[in-house]
Amino acid sequence: MQLFFEPALLQGSTQLNEVEAHHCIHVLRKKTGDEIKLIDGAGGLYTAKITHIKGRKRCEFEITAKQENFGKPAHELHLA
Repeated sequence: MQLFFEPALLQGSTQLNEVEAHHCIHVLRKKTGDEIKLIDGAGGLYTAKITHIKGRKRCEFEITAKQENFGKPAHELHLA
């Protein structure tokens, strides 16, 4: 699964930062209309659709789904 890290999602951002945008557009060759997965670093997993690619390092998206508590285990493990 290809995940893009965008901590600004918590503040309502709808575009990837320059590094992630470059990877999305030029390395993975994603196009407008493609679906991507994003994480916010606080346990949120988002599914989004690319809406605009502007220039070489700007990729805007629209969130279509959100999953809470991504990556957190269902139970805690304690070792003694």
